[in-house]
Amino acid sequence: MTERTAAPSGVEREYFDETVRAQDDLYRHVNGAWLRETEIPSDRALVGTFVQLRDRAEEDVRALIEELAATDHPEDSDEFKLGAFYRSFMDAERVASLGAEPLKKLLADVEAIADAEGLVTTSARLGRGGSEGLFGYYAAPDAGNPERVLLYISQGGLGLPDESYYRDDRFAEVRDAYATYLTDLFTLVAGSSPAEDADAVVRLEPRLAAVH
Repeated sequence: MTERTAAPSGVEREYFDETVRAQDDLYRHVNGAWLRETEIPSDRALVGTFVQLRDRAEEDVRALIEELAATDHPEDSDEFKLGAFYRSFMDAERVASLGAEPLKKLLADVEAIADAEGLVTTSARLGRGGSEGLFGYYAAPDAGNPERVLLYISQGGLGLPDESYYRDDRFAEVRDAYATYLTDLFTLVAGSSPAEDADAVVRLEPRLAAVH
């Protein structure tokens, strides 16, 4: 007879809860100890394997970019562009000295919107620069045909997570804090009437949220 040996399964039984029978609650049986012992950091909404993978990927990407930023490359190379972009992003003193100046052209474009056509045109132009307006756009595989990629359009225009934040009494303090935050933002960009501008946003977004 061929001798059989047990191969490692990769299952960490230390996180099992042996007091719960698998046939009664498989999830608690497998994860019970982990659920009891694991604490969610105050700056996180969740923890788990995928969060760890994301954090590790971000650390690896950061290390690669910092290496590019610290070494010499031909000016027409992608390596040089990435390094220069990262250095400019990390130049806190220059960012502080510029203030809202780089945003003034964009803000002027928004102020110049006079009709629906101007709204659509300006939203599209801002979208090309990465700003999400009334709609969001992303490319993803077709669920019915994985051989092609489709453009998906989603509703946008909200500063709070979802529609419930605009009507539910549980989030009244969040709404008040959001209004204060908006006023601060409009003040930072040297708006002439920050409180009124913030109020306009606070009155508009619930109407958008109602049709999400």
